[in-house]
Amino acid sequence: MKYLSILILLFVFTHSTAIMAKTDTSKYGLSSEQLIKQEKELDKQIKSLIEKIEKISIENNLENKKDITIIPFQTNFKNEKGVISLEKYFLRKNSNYANKVTGISTKKIILKFSGKSLSSIESFITDKDYRTGEKTYVHIVDNSPKSNTYDNIKFLYKYNGKTILQNKTMSKIKNTTAFPIRNNLKRDFLIPHLTFFYDSLVFITESYSKSKKDADSDMSGFLKDSTK
Repeated sequence: MKYLSILILLFVFTHSTAIMAKTDTSKYGLSSEQLIKQEKELDKQIKSLIEKIEKISIENNLENKKDITIIPFQTNFKNEKGVISLEKYFLRKNSNYANKVTGISTKKIILKFSGKSLSSIESFITDKDYRTGEKTYVHIVDNSPKSNTYDNIKFLYKYNGKTILQNKTMSKIKNTTAFPIRNNLKRDFLIPHLTFFYDSLVFITESYSKSKKDADSDMSGFLKDSTK
């Protein structure tokens, strides 16, 4: 798989033995206390990102704006009362034939709100290889995103339509001093994943604000010229 998010998830869930065999324990050198401390620090970073996502969404009323037209490249934005959805897609092309698409990867986040509070976050990571027909699908659900820990996040993993893992919780992912896989998953997937979509929301809100200012300026200039 080409993209980091898919690599992390696939390696964690389908090749855990290989990961363990290749993990350089001297790289981490963690004691049990350090492992716990590291996870707490990662949870703080996750919580901070979630709080920023909640704040920018609520303050800019993104769930209700119907005139958002400027969004990041290859991104879909949808909203309705209490729900914001962002999906980024990547097209893979043949190196010899630039117009021939050989696969597509997507990552999607759905933010659900209850009043002024973020109540759940769902993520979907998918990959389809048009040449081999391989399909990979991971669904991640966090129904308590504002908690201080993220042990209850659930994972559903399918490969070629077959369910490999269902309702696998974060707390069940191996996390020892030799093989801190859960910490790696939080650091190498979850934090970059949330950061990407937070940055996308920042882009959308700033572009929306600028477009409104430009419209006001255009109208003002037109009215000023009309008096000449």
